[in-house]
Amino acid sequence: MAIVLDPCFKLKYVRFCFGRLYGVEEAENFTIKIKDTLLRLFEHYMNVDENVEVVHGVGTSINENVNVDLMVVNDDMLDDLASQFKKHLEEEGGVQKKNKVDRYSGDDCEDPNDFKLDILGW
Repeated sequence: MAIVLDPCFKLKYVRFCFGRLYGVEEAENFTIKIKDTLLRLFEHYMNVDENVEVVHGVGTSINENVNVDLMVVNDDMLDDLASQFKKHLEEEGGVQKKNKVDRYSGDDCEDPNDFKLDILGW
């Protein structure tokens, strides 16, 4: 979940990496599960914040029926993946979204090579 909240990567990076590993269709399925979990968490905390009835079932695992093979990743692979992701972001168009989570995930990603980016200040 941390990579999804990172302004340099967001859900776009997860979809991109899953697409490289499993193909576009399977990546979309994984991405939908992750986004659904994020939205449920967001709604849960919005309800708690507003002292409204808490939504149950937020802790449901997204790993149900998912078999992921672990692979060894080296620095060259990460650099290559990062440059491919940057190119992918440049080619991808924006989409208008409704709620805060959708707007956040739909916004452009921050440049991961911008070492002046203060993640805590962001």
